[in-house]
Amino acid sequence: MGLIYDDPRLATLTLTRIAAEELEGPSEMTGRMREVLDDLAQRNGAGYLAELVGMARLSGPAKART
Repeated sequence: MGLIYDDPRLATLTLTRIAAEELEGPSEMTGRMREVLDDLAQRNGAGYLAELVGMARLSGPAKART
């Protein structure tokens, strides 16, 4: 059984949550993003991180229509 980070959807969700916490200011989550990204790259390779970025862009907020 792998870590939840091995599932790209769960990894994206985790990174989104960490980013939201970091936007609110210093907390116990400060610095956690770098740790998770380093672990993901070590376990799954840089291509996996690129996949996560693509998923985050697809699931991000919709662009405002003008």
